Amino acid sequence: MRDTGRGAQRRRVRHAVEQEVLQQELLFPLLFRILLRHTFRFRRFFIVFLKERRRAQAFEQFLKGGEVTMGFVDIHHHIIYGMDDGAKSEEDMRNMLLKASADGITTIVATPHVTPGVHHFDWDRFDRHMEKARSFIKEQGIDMELYKGCEILYTDPTRHYLEDDRIPSGR
Repeated sequence: MRDTGRGAQRRRVRHAVEQEVLQQELLFPLLFRILLRHTFRFRRFFIVFLKERRRAQAFEQFLKGGEVTMGFVDIHHHIIYGMDDGAKSEEDMRNMLLKASADGITTIVATPHVTPGVHHFDWDRFDRHMEKARSFIKEQGIDMELYKGCEILYTDPTRHYLEDDRIPSGR
C-alpha cells in the first residue's frame, strides 16, 4: 500500500531536509534533527530553512565556541506603510524594521490586507514601498530579508485573482 496524504508528504519533506542537513557534515546533526521535528510538529505549513550564508556564519560562530542564534521568521507583519492599518508612515515602517531587527527577526513576510473584488489593491504603491523598505534594510546594514505576502479575505473572485497573479504571494 502506498503512503499518501498530508502525513506522508510531511514525512517525505522531513526526510529530504534531514538528508540535506546530514550531507552538510555538520558536527551537530542531532540538534538539527530535533529542531526539524519540532518545526514540523508546530508549524506544519511552514518550513524554516537557513540560507547558505547564514548556515556558514552560524557554523563558524559555533566552531569559535560562540553562541549560535538562528533568528526568527515573522510570517505575518503589516510593515509596509500606506497599505492598511499597519505602519502609517515611512518613518513608522523604518522604526518597525529597526525594532524587528533588534528583536532578532531575520525574515519578514509583509502581509497587507487584500480583499479581491471588494477593495482595490494598489500594486504600484505596494511595490514602491517594498523597495523603500528593502533599500532602508540595505542602507542600515540590517541582516534581514523581506518578502511579499498578503492577508487575504477570501471572496468569490479570490481564485481568479490568484491565478492571474493579482495577489502578492511570495515574489
